[in-house]
Amino acid sequence: MERPLIFKIHLYLLSLIIFLTCSSLSASSDTYFIGHLNPDTDSIVSSIAAAQFYGGVAARTGKVNKESQYLLEMTHFPVPILINNFKGREIGLVDFNQTTQAPASLKSENITMIIDHHALGDRPFIFARPIMITIKPWGSTATILADLFIRDKRLVSKELATLLLGAIISDTLGFYSPTTTDKDRELARVLQKTAGIDDLMAFAKEMFIAKSDIDSLSDQDILLGDYKIYNIKGTKIGIAVAESVTPEKIIKRKDNLLRIMGEQKINDDLNLMYFFIVDIMKGNSTIIILGKNEKLLAEKVFKVESKDQLILLPGLISRKLQFFPLIRDAL
Repeated sequence: MERPLIFKIHLYLLSLIIFLTCSSLSASSDTYFIGHLNPDTDSIVSSIAAAQFYGGVAARTGKVNKESQYLLEMTHFPVPILINNFKGREIGLVDFNQTTQAPASLKSENITMIIDHHALGDRPFIFARPIMITIKPWGSTATILADLFIRDKRLVSKELATLLLGAIISDTLGFYSPTTTDKDRELARVLQKTAGIDDLMAFAKEMFIAKSDIDSLSDQDILLGDYKIYNIKGTKIGIAVAESVTPEKIIKRKDNLLRIMGEQKINDDLNLMYFFIVDIMKGNSTIIILGKNEKLLAEKVFKVESKDQLILLPGLISRKLQFFPLIRDAL
């Protein structure tokens, strides 16, 4: 009677070892990790980090911005591959969960995993089967992935630590955004040590300067560099954001930007379209007001009258916690 019992114990232990070994590797080597359309630095870095942690391919569905290019060149990481065809592919989403922020051709049956730091909104993907979803209320998706690496005692190279640190700084605006949490600051300190970066603020400033380089960008590139569509109880609204240490350069292009905004509003069949220009150094924002409906709602929401199709918003810098929630609640 002892042998069957010993055999069962050995079998149980073997199963437990296999489970523990494979539980963190929930993606296959063929999984493509993508961020939202018009990917920001957090989306690009998170696709790279997720591909390294779970095994898979770092990918994207839009252009890489100047800040992301700066970090990729610094760390010698290749740019995630551009994909538009999802047929037959397993897809992991990073930094978003809304259908309005994904290519129209991406279907829920392709998605096997979501890693995000945004709330589930009005248009999330709906699944016929359970998938792995990790959502935490932290300042960036990169924070979640850094936490996974550290808790799992995985090796984080100097280059990957630099990327993850840069993404945290980018999404929290150097820890000045109201979205910043203690977890972001904690993991940033760990990553800073691994990355060998002595002056964190100097590192952040160089990133923001790279982000602010718009001389070679078209008006459309500036507008759509960080552009998301939301559906709020039947009202379809586009909110574009540009973060800069030289916001006046963007504001000078107002007339051209208004024209592009009008075209984008028609193309995306929007009810409302806004463009927020965030002054990283001063901690305020300027809204470009497209038309009458945008003006009426913005003046109601922010309690400031527009002038020359502009509204200055002192102290407001976050789309996630300030711009979007205020507009959503008003609607």
